[in-house]
Amino acid sequence: MCLEAQGKIDEAKEYQPSAPLPPEAEIDVEEAKNLHIRSLDMYNEGQYKEAEVTARKELRVRMEHSGPENDRAQTCLLLIAQALQEQDLHSDSQSLTRQVLAYRKRVFGWRSRQTHNALRLLAAGTRDLGELEEAEGYYRQLVLWKEATYGKLYMETCIARFDLAIVLVDQRKFDEAEKLFRLNLEIHLDDPSKCDPRAIAETYHNLGCVLRDQSRNAEAEACFQHAYDGAVELYGCSNSRSTNALALLATMVAEQGKFHDAEELYLLLGESVALPQSEDEISGEEDLDEEDSDEEDSDEENSDEENSDEENSDAGDLIED
Repeated sequence: MCLEAQGKIDEAKEYQPSAPLPPEAEIDVEEAKNLHIRSLDMYNEGQYKEAEVTARKELRVRMEHSGPENDRAQTCLLLIAQALQEQDLHSDSQSLTRQVLAYRKRVFGWRSRQTHNALRLLAAGTRDLGELEEAEGYYRQLVLWKEATYGKLYMETCIARFDLAIVLVDQRKFDEAEKLFRLNLEIHLDDPSKCDPRAIAETYHNLGCVLRDQSRNAEAEACFQHAYDGAVELYGCSNSRSTNALALLATMVAEQGKFHDAEELYLLLGESVALPQSEDEISGEEDLDEEDSDEEDSDEENSDEENSDEENSDAGDLIED
């Protein structure tokens, strides 16, 4: 499966935009940097069309300044791809992402974080299209790359393993998904000081869902209790992550016939939902952010800027209930 999926990456073709890039006056490199920052801000504010248009303006400047064979232009393409994906323009988005992945693999090699980021976006877009088996192949390839580059215990490897587990759950491959979630928890709990606590809480949440779907209610209850405790500590009791975990916890308690305990949990849930949402309400989608990459720079300009690839934590994708 991985080899077949990888072949599709290597067959990347030059992207032909569906509409010409907007006409531009002469803009210097400093203005290109400003366009880059603006496009990121627009993306993070949910203004995906505006982010796409602004990133295309930056792309024109990058192409005129250094040509297509530089990572700044490729980073622009990846941002455009992400903006297109958010607009449900999946075909154009996947075409761009394959182009960037082929470039980065050729220039930086498969061990580069920049190459990994492009493969992760391709996998996510493929999953969004419902092509789950192909997405699984991409995620398996990403796990192999991360393990070979950083080792099995490194946080980036855990993130890739988490992503693979999610797409396995999508296909109801519960046994392997459970093993991956448990391996991540073992790594996280071995040294929580080095782990994002969101990763612990949400891995417990997703493991609980896997166990629930196999009618292993007592085990699922324990996981949802951990998930709820972690979410309350991180976000407060009125946050949707906390109330979702509490609702699942109450359901698992009721399923085991512990109706008095379940009633108390449902009362607590009602009180929590009635509270104002906390300011830290998380939508489940991470902001696109500047990445401080330690990869090789592709031109002199790269030493003055940071890469803009999305580097998400694994605390962001909850299994739908």
